[in-house]
Amino acid sequence: MAGNVREWVWNESVAGRFLLGGGWSDPEYMSVDANAQSQFDRDQLNGFRLMVHLDDTNLELAHRPVDRQTRDYSAERPVPDHIFDIYRRLYVYDSTPLNAEVVAQEPAVHWTREKIELDAAYGDERLTAYLYVPHDSEPPYLPVVYFPGSNAIYLREIAPADSFWFSFLIRSGHAVLVPVYKGTYSRGTVLKSDIQNESNSYREHVIAWSKDLGRSLDYRETRSEIDMNRLTYFGASWGGAMAPVMIVVEPRIKVAILVSGGLVMQPTQPEVDPFNFLSRVTVPTLMINVPTDYFFPLEQSQKPFFQLLGSEFKKHVVVEGGSGHSPPINLIVGESLHWFDQHLPPSP
Repeated sequence: MAGNVREWVWNESVAGRFLLGGGWSDPEYMSVDANAQSQFDRDQLNGFRLMVHLDDTNLELAHRPVDRQTRDYSAERPVPDHIFDIYRRLYVYDSTPLNAEVVAQEPAVHWTREKIELDAAYGDERLTAYLYVPHDSEPPYLPVVYFPGSNAIYLREIAPADSFWFSFLIRSGHAVLVPVYKGTYSRGTVLKSDIQNESNSYREHVIAWSKDLGRSLDYRETRSEIDMNRLTYFGASWGGAMAPVMIVVEPRIKVAILVSGGLVMQPTQPEVDPFNFLSRVTVPTLMINVPTDYFFPLEQSQKPFFQLLGSEFKKHVVVEGGSGHSPPINLIVGESLHWFDQHLPPSP
C-alpha cells in the first residue's frame, strides 16, 4: 500500500496521530519511517484505509498510544577535546593506491553519470561511486559530495542516471559525487535502518561511511576538471543527521547544506554520536527543515542541532508547506544556491 497516500491510523503520539506508509511524492524511506501529525492536518497526501474488524482480539491493545523515544540534549555535554581526539583516530585510514576505474558512462540530457570503482579503505572491498558531470557549464566544476536519505539502505540499485532528485545542483555547474556507502544500494549488509543504536556493528558502519566518503574524495582529487577547493557537503535527511561526523572528520569540506536533518533521538556509542561532533563543525552550514517533522522534531532535534553547531556562519530555515518531513523543492533550490553564492570561497 506504500506510495499512494499516507494513511491515518488510530494510535496517538506526542505529535498527534500516526500517518503511515508515505505518499506518492514522499521520499521512498517514508514508506517505513514513522510519521505523526495533528489530526487537523489536511495535506493533499493524507488519506485513510477502510477496514472491517473480523473480531476484537487484541483490539484494545492495538489502539494504545505509541511513545516516541527522546533524548534531552540540553542536559548532555559533548566529550572534552582530549577524549574526542582519541575518537577521531578511529576514522583515519592509510593512503593506499585507489586502483580506480571508470566502468560505465551513462549520458542524460544535462549530465553524464560515471560509475567508478575503487579500493575501499578497509578489508579487500571495492567501493562504488557515481560522479555526475554537468553538460551545461564549463570546467572547473564546483564539487558536491552527497549523502542520501535512508532509502539508500532499502534499495539495491541506485536510480537511473536521468532521475537524480537534486538535479538543480548539476544544472547549476556542480559535479555531484554519490558514494555507495557501506550498507547502501549494491553494498547492502546487515544494516536495516538509519536509526542509530549502541551496537558494535552500527559503530563500524559509521566509521566505514566516513572512510567511503574520504576515499571517494581522494579519487575526485585526481580529476583536474573539478575545483576541489570549493567542496560542498549536501546531506538529505539521514545525510543531514550524519553530517557532523562526516564534516568534522573530512577537512576538505568547505560548506554544508543539510535538508530535513537533525539530532536523532536514540543513543549510540559516543565515538560515533553526532552530538559529540556538532560543536566542532566550523564550516558555513545551512539547515532547511519543516516544523512538522516527526522524525526530527523541531524543539527536541532541529533546534538543539542548530544551537550546538560550532559554525560562525549558520542559518536555519524552517518553512511551512512541506510534506511532513521534506521541505518544498523550490525552497531547497533557492536557499541552496544563495548559500553557495554567499559562502563558497572564490575561484583561485
